[in-house]
Amino acid sequence: MGHYSRFLLDHIPELDSWSVQVRAHLPKGLLLPFQGMTKRNPPTWWSDYNKLKHSNQPNYRVGNLENCLNAIAAVLLLRYFVGEGGADSIFANVGQLFDRANPGAEELLFP
Repeated sequence: MGHYSRFLLDHIPELDSWSVQVRAHLPKGLLLPFQGMTKRNPPTWWSDYNKLKHSNQPNYRVGNLENCLNAIAAVLLLRYFVGEGGADSIFANVGQLFDRANPGAEELLFP
């Protein structure tokens, strides 16, 4: 993931601020799948996926809905950046830049 992180952040510097919204199924449904990613640290859902993949018994709790939705949202964002769209019956507003300075914005984030 290190090479991908460097490539993505070189081409999309604010990648950690791009969002995907889960439609009305969840009251707080705004996802930031690349939040916290740096050129040296992968997104949380990626690290958790590897923990589960390599040692599923002690790490079974990281196989959760939040990580699943963030992984799918990451794919949708990458598709958005190459011009393939991505909204469907579950996800909306793919590729909106999240404004952390907006009052109350944090309340929209899942979970």
